Order: sequence, then C-alpha cells, then structure tokens
Amino acid sequence: MLPQPKETPIDNGEFKEQSSSKKQEKVEYYSQKTISIETIIQDFNKTLAAIGAPQDINEEVQAYLKLVDTQSLKEKPSPKLIKSNLKNAANILDEYITETLQKSSKVVTDWVEALLLQNVNYKAEKIETPEVEEQQVTQPEPVKEEISELNSLYQEAGKLADTGKLRKALITYDKLLPEVKSSGDKSLETKIYLDKAYIYDVNKDFPSALENYNNAANLAKETGNDKIRALSHYNMASIYDEFGKTNLALSHYYEALSYDGQIENLRAQTQALNDVGNIFSTGKQYRQAIDHYHAGLSLTKETEDTKGKAFLLSNIATVFKDVGEDQKALKYYKKSIECDMKIGNLEGYSINYEYSADIMQRNNYPQKAENLYKKSLDAAQKLGDKGISTRILEKLERNNLSY
Repeated sequence: MLPQPKETPIDNGEFKEQSSSKKQEKVEYYSQKTISIETIIQDFNKTLAAIGAPQDINEEVQAYLKLVDTQSLKEKPSPKLIKSNLKNAANILDEYITETLQKSSKVVTDWVEALLLQNVNYKAEKIETPEVEEQQVTQPEPVKEEISELNSLYQEAGKLADTGKLRKALITYDKLLPEVKSSGDKSLETKIYLDKAYIYDVNKDFPSALENYNNAANLAKETGNDKIRALSHYNMASIYDEFGKTNLALSHYYEALSYDGQIENLRAQTQALNDVGNIFSTGKQYRQAIDHYHAGLSLTKETEDTKGKAFLLSNIATVFKDVGEDQKALKYYKKSIECDMKIGNLEGYSINYEYSADIMQRNNYPQKAENLYKKSLDAAQKLGDKGISTRILEKLERNNLSY
C-alpha cells in the first residue's frame, strides 16, 4: 500500500522583466560560442556564493538549480523547464538583493535572460563510470521462500489498512519489521516505514509519523527510490506546515521538489510549489508567493492539469485581492471559474464567486455582489456544503442583501 500525498490547493504568478546595461555585455561575451548548461549552473553557483544570501534563500535557489541539473541529464532535456527553473532561481536572488539594498534589482534575471538568448546546449555530458562486472549470487531456496512469505504478510497488512483496520495493520507491520530487517530486504522495509507513517499521520500521532517518514526517506536514499523519498519529504513538510514550522516545512518541500523532478512527477511538483507559495502568502511575502505560484502554473501547461490550474489561478487571484489589486483579482477568479466549469468543480466554482462578490461589495457594487453571492450559494447547496452555504447566507444578511 502506497499512501498518496495530501491534496492542497495550487496557485501561480507572473514576472515583469526589465533590461540592463550588463545584459549587452553578457550577450557579446557569449555570442561567439555555444554555452553549455554545466557552465551556466557553475556560474550561477558562483554568483550565489558571492551574494552571500542566508540559508533559506540558498536552499530555494539550490532546489531550482538541482531541477535544472536533473533535467539536463535526461536523454532529451526540456529547454522550457530548464529556462523556467533558471528564471525562478534568478527572481529569488533579485528579490533578496532588492530587499537588502532597498533598491529594485533585476541584475541576476537580466544575466540569465542574456544567456538564454544565446546558443545553449541544454544537454549535460554524463560522466561515464567504468562498469564493474558483478558476480551473480544465487539465493538459496529457503531465503526466496522467506522473502515471498514476508511479502505476503505485507500485503495482508496493507489490506487491513485499506479496510480501515489501522490498529491491526500497525500491529502486523510492527511484527513484520524485525523479520524484514533480518532478511535484508530494504525495499520492503522502506514501504513498511512509509505505511506506518501514514497510519500515524491519519491518527494525528505526528511525532511517530515524522519518525517513520524520516526512516522511509533515509532507506529510500539507500535503495534509490526517489518516488518514496519525494513522498516522505512532502508529507513531513505538510506536518511541519500545519504546525507553523515554516523553515522545516520549506526545507522538506524543496527536497520533495527535487526528487519529484528526478522522476518527472510534474503534478506532485505543482502541488509542492503551491504549498510553498501558500507559506509565503501567509507570511505576506507576496512576491515570493507569486514566484512559486507562477512556477506551478507553468507545469500545469505541461500536464494539462485543469484542476491544478483552477486552484493556482484562484490562489493568484486571492493574493491580488489581499493586496488590493481588485481588477487583477477579478480577472484571475474569472479564469479559475472557467476551469472549474470544465471539470465540474462546484466547490471551487462556489468559492471563486464568493470571493469575487466580496470584492464587488467592498467597492460599493451591492447588486453585482448580490448576484455573485447567489451563484456561490446555488453551487454550495448543490454540493451539499453547509459550511459555505452558511457563510454566504451570513454575508447576504450582514450586507442587507436579499436571498
């Protein structure tokens, strides 16, 4: 049994880009030759070291550079994804420089843009390691039988968990674990820790959940299972996020982003980028929130993820709503509603209309607000969501609007 990541909304934003006198210098320098992606990554790391940004900024930038590195090693790298991640890393550094100097800076972004105008070789050279001939080790039949039996017991525990018998499943996993360790089957041991973590997570025993997710992540590192590494780090991040431990949450989200990038799990990356954006939005670091939402939105184009796109657009709209840019907010809410209508997402449809109505009400358009609240209420009632319905009715009554 493999637990899935917890689902959360997603959102994104856009950048404005400026030119600089240094841009032309870089164009001239590189115009005579092809630039390798390895050179760009090396130069970016030197720039990062020279700036001397704090650890949290370094971790954000390194997460994007790691995605670039991973993508460049593929048989057919995606220039689009590489460019997007380089620009995201550049924007984070420029934001830090701007805040530090109290003066608008786009120096890193301009440098990256100038490089990307040139002839770039996006495929990195793989370093070949000499192949060592491995001796075939034949397992004795009793060992094979033991492993087969352990897998059967693992499947039984999984069935118990799937049918809601979590306590019995946990007891079975605990009995099974010492035998699996003795057998040396690290792959199965990893799965057991992950399943145990999920059960503890569901039962809100978060310290035990974190311990087992961490065990799963460490073992997955040994076995090279990037899927489980990504999932374990994502779920640890979600727990820390829930309790407001933002630095720990961000660290694990970036780990998850990196490993999901290695297995090209773009939907999971979109979700993690959304969650990072939400952390920055909650902390009123709106530019960084928009940066991460923007990165997530670009991935939904690759995956044609309409549901993710709807969430992202809605969250972008909410950022603009919070900072008082009401026209932009309404524009993004409208786009999100269009996506929700395509997939029949009544909850998203209802919430987007509610927030649009809030904007109309605060701008003294009571009739438009009333119409939008009614659309929101209608969707909520069809959905059977009493929470949203009650909230809308209270707003209608509070604002002396009919219903």
